Amino acid sequence: MKICPKCGQQVQASDQFCPHCGTALATNEAATTTRQSRRQTGQNPKAPKKRWRRWLALAVVVALLLIGGGWWFKHTQNQSVVETASSQSSSTSLSSSSSESTVDESSQKTASSDSSGSTDKLSTNLGPQETAAAILFYGGHKYPDSLYKGNLQAAQEKNSLYIYPNKFPTDQKNGYEAHPGQGVAYRLVPSQIDASISYTLDQDQTVNFYQVGKTPLELDYLGSASWQSIINYDNQHNAAPVVRQLGSVAHLSEVSGDE
Repeated sequence: MKICPKCGQQVQASDQFCPHCGTALATNEAATTTRQSRRQTGQNPKAPKKRWRRWLALAVVVALLLIGGGWWFKHTQNQSVVETASSQSSSTSLSSSSSESTVDESSQKTASSDSSGSTDKLSTNLGPQETAAAILFYGGHKYPDSLYKGNLQAAQEKNSLYIYPNKFPTDQKNGYEAHPGQGVAYRLVPSQIDASISYTLDQDQTVNFYQVGKTPLELDYLGSASWQSIINYDNQHNAAPVVRQLGSVAHLSEVSGDE
């Protein structure tokens, strides 16, 4: 005897169909046998589907982790680049500010130096009025016991200087025999009268200093100096402001005849 899987009634073992409900017993028996076999072996027909779902869920989690990790890495790199650029920009700004500050300080020092006159230097290429003023300054300091000193002081006090060029024959006695130069004597006076000092110029630009002697017809030779050495001396003694001032007010007469 066996049980019909459909209606539960007992049927003969040889019956292929249930006499009560008509169910094919051979097929159901095989299915029943299969189900019983699965129960005995512990197999679950739904288990493979559940395992597939678990793998799918695991794959999704892994994918999400990879995506999240990639986004975090990219965000960190971008932030690092921004911070580096910001740091370089700040460094450049500070460097630029430092350079501008240095330039401003240098400009201020230069302006201060210019305003004090310390950078005002004389050159050898001066006009005739400034040339005479430079020679007068040199003579007044280089020969302090001569008449040059008094004439320099008077010229500064009166803010006036007159220059009288005079030709003289170099082959005759005229007081300039020691160093006649090119035959022209330049007399310097702080006013229009009382010329007591003079100088001559050689072709090599040597300046020869003279002053009146015991009588107006006698001249005392004081010494000679190259034009370059006079300029150097005047610059060392900050003579530029005095020379330029006297040169600006100096009166240069035309060359007169024999002295």
